[in-house]
Amino acid sequence: MDKVVAPLMRVAAFKGLTSEQFRDIARHAKKLKFLRGDVITRVGTPGDGAFVIASGPAECVASPDGQNEMLVARDWVFCLKITRAAMHAQMRADPSLAEHFQRRVTARLLQVAEELRRIDGILATRDAATPSAAAAPTAAVHAEGERLSG
Repeated sequence: MDKVVAPLMRVAAFKGLTSEQFRDIARHAKKLKFLRGDVITRVGTPGDGAFVIASGPAECVASPDGQNEMLVARDWVFCLKITRAAMHAQMRADPSLAEHFQRRVTARLLQVAEELRRIDGILATRDAATPSAAAAPTAAVHAEGERLSG
């Protein structure tokens, strides 16, 4: 069980769970093996869960048609697939698990909001330091138009 729980403990969203919660998630996760060249998942394909790579190398590569990316096993890969249905069932059985995810999502959203405020501040400072930045493109268009008509 430790080989299955250890990869889950590295997932940021799971940080802070109890050992029993980790064991429950591991117990309900699907254990999947992939060989070199096997497609683990494709970007844009509807999914019903998440993959956690427990061991082995994988990489994102363009699909043969170049339209999407795929996660492909580069050698033998062992994954845990945590399905949405299994996770919902576990959260119903253990409401503290749902509360954990609510706290993690809230904390992440607050971080994103703070980062956006920081970026807004940088942009506002930059815009204030650039006099008549909005007028410059208009002047360039007029100058170009004058050259064309002259």
